[in-house]
Amino acid sequence: MKRKRICTVLFLALLMLIGGCTKKPEEKTGYDLAGKTFYNTVDEFGNTDHSSLWLGKDGSFVLKDNFYEGYYQMIGDWTLNENVLTLEVKESGVGNFSKVLFEVVNDENLQLKTTLAGSKADQIFSVNEIKGSDVSKDPDTPKDTDTGKEEKDPEFTYATFYNISQSSKEKSYCELRSDDSFVFIDRNDLSVSEYNGTFTQEGDLLILKCPEKTIRFLILSERKLQLQSDVGVSATGDEFSADYLPPQEIHCTGLTSLYNNYWATEGVSGYDLQAKATPENTTDKITYSSDDEKVVKVDENGLCTAVAPGTTKIHIRCGTVERVVGFETKPKKVEVSSVSVTPGTILIYYNNTGKISAKVSPDNATDQTLIYASADPGIVKVDSKGNLTGVSPGITKVTVTASNGKQAVCDVCVEGETVIFSMQNNVSVKATSGEKIPYKATWIMCYDFNYNTQ
Repeated sequence: MKRKRICTVLFLALLMLIGGCTKKPEEKTGYDLAGKTFYNTVDEFGNTDHSSLWLGKDGSFVLKDNFYEGYYQMIGDWTLNENVLTLEVKESGVGNFSKVLFEVVNDENLQLKTTLAGSKADQIFSVNEIKGSDVSKDPDTPKDTDTGKEEKDPEFTYATFYNISQSSKEKSYCELRSDDSFVFIDRNDLSVSEYNGTFTQEGDLLILKCPEKTIRFLILSERKLQLQSDVGVSATGDEFSADYLPPQEIHCTGLTSLYNNYWATEGVSGYDLQAKATPENTTDKITYSSDDEKVVKVDENGLCTAVAPGTTKIHIRCGTVERVVGFETKPKKVEVSSVSVTPGTILIYYNNTGKISAKVSPDNATDQTLIYASADPGIVKVDSKGNLTGVSPGITKVTVTASNGKQAVCDVCVEGETVIFSMQNNVSVKATSGEKIPYKATWIMCYDFNYNTQ
């Protein structure tokens, strides 16, 4: 029985050993390429400077294709899908390239799949700049690392350090490249300054030299630096980390504003379009522009200034989304300062007509409405155009009033005969007693606008 147990244990152990020996190794699904510079290890033209590919951690790339001791440069964005590295070319110094493809051999070797001017398909690009084509697709193939260059501490080669002390969304960063060059981008949400040059390491100091100034960092660790120089937005004491992950781009999907059409009075400023983007956390910025700045101007915050009367359009853009808003500038209101009437005095006869004219000052007053009114419609009537009708003899006034209350007055005298009683044969009867009396009438004359009777 004991012997049977021993055989069983040995059999299980053998199965475990066989299973361990036949287990497939784990396949690598990701590659560490960001921040590195890869050199073409084959140079058919005898150049000392090989073609090179720099892959930035921000997703950008610079490809320098060396051809007869001259560089053709391409720039754009790179993406990695499994073991295929795709360069989306935005600007090219040669040809009509839109894409350049590499096959990823390992973290330090790429195989070009697109024929360029100086580099040919299937040539190897390696982080180790060497002569010849002795870098195979086998990751374990020994590599000749003797490039004649002084070895640098690997933690400061190909690394990008971001200013993690900044609260701004747009952070400053320093890109250290394998050819001893650097780019220092000092920025925040509003401004950007760029510095380029070469760097050296002296003890625990990293020294960046460029024509404008010398920038120093204290090396805190392999992945962290502390700035020792005031640069602009970045200040002494700020920490820069290579482990900082820049925020992802979140594109705008929609735009809204308060109204579809706006209007404002000439000369008024600070009129807010109140544009909002969707989603709220989009990294795309809202921009504004006016089709006609002689009608309306709009600043970077969407505040409008109505310049002169007219209509135009304002364009609100966020990424690829655009909203168009109609805008009208209306003339500013000009108040009436005075009203004048011509003539100032007028004489008309009973049952006859006359006319007066009135106007406002200044001539460009916004509201030029005038209202005519007779103080005694039983003596004279007036219509909305200043036409007078004598109703009965007497003296009265006609007033012309503007919309803001400003007035002018015309004195009116109506001449004529006032008949007390009239009957045949020039005989009249007194109303109270029926007594017969002679015909009696009064003629009213206007002289210095006083009653004169006959």
